[in-house]
Amino acid sequence: MEQGETREEATVEARILRQKGRLAEALDAYERAIKDFPDEETLWYGRAEVLRDMWRFEEALKAYEEAIERFPFKAFPRCGKGAVLKDLGRLDEALKVYSNACELFTNDAVPRDGRANILKEMGRLKDALAAYQETSKAFPEDCISRCGLAEVLRDMDQLEDALELYTHTINAFPHNSVAYWGRAETLGDMDRLEAALAAYGEVIRRFPNNEFAQHAPANILKLLGKPEAALQAYDQTIRDFPYDIFAWGGRADLLKRLGRLPEALQAYDYLIERDPSRPSLKHAKAAILIVLGEYAKADELLPSKHPESRDDWIADHGRGMILIKLGKLDAAVEHFEKGLKLVPFARERKYFQSALAMARLRRHEYDKAAESLIHTKEPMAEILKIHAYSELHRPDLAKQSLDVLETSCPVIMIPLRDALTARYELKTHATQYEDSWILEEECRVALLNAA
Repeated sequence: MEQGETREEATVEARILRQKGRLAEALDAYERAIKDFPDEETLWYGRAEVLRDMWRFEEALKAYEEAIERFPFKAFPRCGKGAVLKDLGRLDEALKVYSNACELFTNDAVPRDGRANILKEMGRLKDALAAYQETSKAFPEDCISRCGLAEVLRDMDQLEDALELYTHTINAFPHNSVAYWGRAETLGDMDRLEAALAAYGEVIRRFPNNEFAQHAPANILKLLGKPEAALQAYDQTIRDFPYDIFAWGGRADLLKRLGRLPEALQAYDYLIERDPSRPSLKHAKAAILIVLGEYAKADELLPSKHPESRDDWIADHGRGMILIKLGKLDAAVEHFEKGLKLVPFARERKYFQSALAMARLRRHEYDKAAESLIHTKEPMAEILKIHAYSELHRPDLAKQSLDVLETSCPVIMIPLRDALTARYELKTHATQYEDSWILEEECRVALLNAA
């Protein structure tokens, strides 16, 4: 810090460095500023946030605890502590921290929003819905509670309602980027390609310096079916913002979905080394290991407890897929039937539906396989419908699913779609595959698409 620098100048310098992604310099600036202005609370918060940005979560947790001790009557450091506990996968502790903050700061919406978010991540969707509704009613100027409510509606597969709420939120809070991003994501969930592309473009135009704008180009390219270009977009974001964990995670996931498994494993190992507490990274790596037949190694990465959170359900899906791969079909059917009754998240429920259908296809229960997918429209379900309806000698229904996939089919699923099309002579294709290849490819695609 230059001699004679004011409190405001020191704060602005550190904040700008953080915004530019120069996190090591930002951390140094915050620490120097704290020595000169130890009573400036925003400096303590900024330091903790930078540590969190740098994936130094244990240090960030300690920094927030120091801020709580120094500023016990402020809500922000307690909410920051709750957010870091969530990063560490310690959801029960995070819920307690946010609940305590809600009791202490009854006139602040932020702790309430944080608590509702944890309830959502724990799979307590009805509780989260009620919490967000209560906060939105008590704090009508709080846009975060509205966006959180819309996100819960997405998880409950109420996509039209979620889209409507995001649109209303944008109209009420036109300068808030979260609602624009949520709207774009929801349109993507609904397979409304042109509208989703336009919505991502609007994010870039309205918020060019926002982190959402950094990720929008890759999302656009994925929607356009240009995964290699999307990968380049992630690489560019990482070059500009080397600590952007969402870009790193998106890159690893894309490598996985492209079937570039050695590169994907390397990417997940890098992330796990730097963020060992994040369950989703381990579960994604486990999915790759299951595809490669390394079940024992995958098992070490998957928790055996009863699933509650979204990450738990992804892990439970992986365990069921191991049963299919091992040929334990009765156990797999029982596993996925049980899961379908309990999984609260709409997206993860679709993964369970597809997995159950795969187990039934292997037991030659084609009618039951088709029945389990009748209300599911996502691409993996359409792939499996082609298989089931063709075996049931219903080419008319199989062709309906094929028509959907010819309009929009993820890159990872195209070889499987074409193999089924050739196998059942729905169209003329030069390449023919053995039935065993089709069965294995269904498992591979489902695993890499879900985790």
